Amino acid sequence: MDESAIRKIRKRIPMNEMYTPFEEYSIDKYGRKLSKAHINKIIKNFDLDLLGEIIVCDVSEELRAKGLDASAPYEIVDANHRVHALRQLTSPTTPVEATIIPY
Repeated sequence: MDESAIRKIRKRIPMNEMYTPFEEYSIDKYGRKLSKAHINKIIKNFDLDLLGEIIVCDVSEELRAKGLDASAPYEIVDANHRVHALRQLTSPTTPVEATIIPY
């Protein structure tokens, strides 16, 4: 693998531009299904210092190639439950710092 071609970008992204990998229009299906109990536990005990890294994959080209809407071009790779908890604690349009990896 040519690691020089792998590029990670840090960017503030509105949470409504991110989606979970098991939604119907997902490019790849992976990860755990969302657990409301787990989301509620994060909300109850939320600590911004413990948020950790949010990793998303830019799949805008793949969505467009399939004729799908690319207005939410970032598939969540790591932090599904944390992002969903944040959406409830703040607003879906609140931007959060995320690491974007290529598809």
